[in-house]
Amino acid sequence: MGRFAGLTGLVQTGHVVGQLFDVLVGQLGGNHLHDAQFTGLGGVIHALLLGRDIIVARPRAPVHLNMYVILVSESGIMRKSTSIRVATSLVRGFLQQSQRPTLLIESKVTAGMVLNELSLATRKHDTAQMVLVASELAAVLGRGSSISGLPALLTDLYDCPDVRSGGGSLNTGEFNFKNVYSSFLGGSTPSWLAKAVR
Repeated sequence: MGRFAGLTGLVQTGHVVGQLFDVLVGQLGGNHLHDAQFTGLGGVIHALLLGRDIIVARPRAPVHLNMYVILVSESGIMRKSTSIRVATSLVRGFLQQSQRPTLLIESKVTAGMVLNELSLATRKHDTAQMVLVASELAAVLGRGSSISGLPALLTDLYDCPDVRSGGGSLNTGEFNFKNVYSSFLGGSTPSWLAKAVR
């Protein structure tokens, strides 16, 4: 049973993913959502449930299954915020029930706060896992000094390093992370996104 021991957990996780996806479809199916929205929302939920232990074993660069998804449509058309709110509720419920040490960040946050929280999580749980949710991407990643380092930090965390150290201040000390796993779910209008990536 040794080499198949992980399959039981994967099958159980797949069953939970299916149940959560059924709830997602049940709660949002009447809102005329586009298939791509269901795919994106389901992908983030799936990535969270699978966690850091499941990877695509490429020879020199294993790939974790975390996802960064942005739902993009004009305001009021595709129900982005509603979709994200329902998905977030499902994620919150899963995290509470499973007691998985994953941070769920649902509001505007600074890069320093994320660094601090992930560093604390590493000390407490030997892992730094998070899901950042932003129904309005402009509110979280908009221009401003308080969030200036957040896009760079999210980019850095995307590769889910085994160990990441450095940074910090005299007050906080050095930030050390182990077993990083981060996912992101956001919503935006095409016009804001076009201006933000110039």
